[in-house]
Amino acid sequence: MNFFQAIPNLWFNDKQNNTIIKNEISYYCKDFDKIPFLDIDSKNVHYISKDTIRNIDPLQLYIMKNNKYTFKAFRGCPFKCTYCNSASLKNATPKESHQIRKKNVKTVIEDLKKVITLYPNIKKIHSNDEVFIMDKEWVFEFTKEYKKNINIPLTCDIHLQFLTEEVLKELVSANLCLISAGIEGFSFSLRKDVYKRNMSDCNYKFPHYTQDIVFYLYHKKAVLQLELDQQSIILYVLWPHNTVLK
Repeated sequence: MNFFQAIPNLWFNDKQNNTIIKNEISYYCKDFDKIPFLDIDSKNVHYISKDTIRNIDPLQLYIMKNNKYTFKAFRGCPFKCTYCNSASLKNATPKESHQIRKKNVKTVIEDLKKVITLYPNIKKIHSNDEVFIMDKEWVFEFTKEYKKNINIPLTCDIHLQFLTEEVLKELVSANLCLISAGIEGFSFSLRKDVYKRNMSDCNYKFPHYTQDIVFYLYHKKAVLQLELDQQSIILYVLWPHNTVLK
């Protein structure tokens, strides 16, 4: 047996036989709270870069250099957009793993408290979840605990379908400084038939906060008012096996 065949979750190119070997998927953990957060305080960490072994954790280096920490409270995405790697991951994993899993708010807050204690230089915290606001009740509980225990400027990614004025104001109260939302195309048929994003055009309009379609919303603390201060168009890379290319 090839050495790599003993490593679960690994796909590799067996050049000798000119085939792609797909190893079995390992244990699926339904309770996301049992999966630990990132290890950011270990000292005996090494990585290889440019044929050199370095005695430092790249993640710790990133936190120290950028004054920023990124966390993940959810596993999975409620959508299966054809251009996204989430669709490819769902196609490659057992169906039971497609459900959304989330950490308890208390667990997330305890991790963030530990992080800002270890790294007092942190000036911004980012949620790396695909759709941070998909569970409204979870968000409300999180914002309550976050502003009480952390209160560092927060950024997150959202989906316009879940964004309401109530949710937005709650996030703002917890020191939200930036949210990002992708449009991916102004044509309804393009979004529906090609990208498989079944959203109507009304999801893109927020007359209560802005006069235009939202890419980024910034918070001005003085008046609790959200204005369209910046627009950004981000080009995405299509990987070889994304569904949208089929």
